[in-house]
Amino acid sequence: MTRRLVISPNWIGDAVMAQPLLRLLREQHPERPIDVLAPPAVAPVWRQMSEVDAVVETPFRHGALQLKERWKLARALRARGYAEAYVLPNTLKFALIPWLAGIARRIGYKGESRYGLINVMHHDAGAAPLPMVAFYAALARSRAGGWRRADRRRLRP
Repeated sequence: MTRRLVISPNWIGDAVMAQPLLRLLREQHPERPIDVLAPPAVAPVWRQMSEVDAVVETPFRHGALQLKERWKLARALRARGYAEAYVLPNTLKFALIPWLAGIARRIGYKGESRYGLINVMHHDAGAAPLPMVAFYAALARSRAGGWRRADRRRLRP
């Protein structure tokens, strides 16, 4: 069975706004488990979402690279056999984890210098930025080559 990993944002409000992404992923492939990698403060929010099969808590201190800990976590994630990861934070630090874990499809936005780490890259180009709910949910459209501005209406919760 193909597992999917969603890498959580660090803030509770952002996690709540990412729920439509999980709903879309579940609708696309109901048989594929969805796990979430989340900071301890945000993990309880994810555990309440029916789309989530498992929550893996991160051991990281806020703001620190902690490369050794990221490597250890990546090894543990590799053993779980994820086929794809949706990287919601735009930081290099969180894009490193699925890359180190050898996850084949790493989906996310350009963010900070993440070329090579994110291999299904979305760009938020255009006049007005998307609201966060639509911004996260657009990642579910990655198989079609990314989102289009016309999708904005369909991505509302």
